[in-house]
Formats: sequence, C-alpha cells, structure tokens
Amino acid sequence: MSAEARAYLSTALDLMEKRSLMRAEVDWTQVRAEVFSHADGARKPADTCGAIQSALSSPHDGHSQFFKPVQAEELENRMVTSRT
Repeated sequence: MSAEARAYLSTALDLMEKRSLMRAEVDWTQVRAEVFSHADGARKPADTCGAIQSALSSPHDGHSQFFKPVQAEELENRMVTSRT
C-alpha cells in the first residue's frame, strides 16, 4: 500500500472511531486490521474506498455513510444551490 493510500485510510478510520455512535462497542484494532487487509495493494486514496465502505456497512454501524470525493462535491453543490 502506498503511503498516500495508507494515510487516507488511517484518517478515515480515525474519523469513524472518533464519531461512531457505537465506538465503545467496537474492537477498533480488529476493524483496522480487516480494513487494511481489504485495501492491501492500494496505490491511491481512491483505491481504499471499497475498504472504507465495508467498514461502514459492518454490523457496528448503520448511521454513517461514505461519499467518494466526487459524490461529496456533488452533494455539497446541491445543498448550496437549494439554499439560494
């Protein structure tokens, strides 16, 4: 895994752990191991999206969503447009 992909994935997991409603009930060491294993070989941040999505769809969550950067930008643009 490239350093850039590793940093992106680590940041995503840090945010999930910090903001998860069920964070106290999750074995984050195990989640991280599984997610990093899933993303093994990622060369760029976008290559980690499937691993991040799998972590969010696991039983410990159900309140979170992951948007790829393009999706997040589109959503933000729609929200700004709807406010005007």
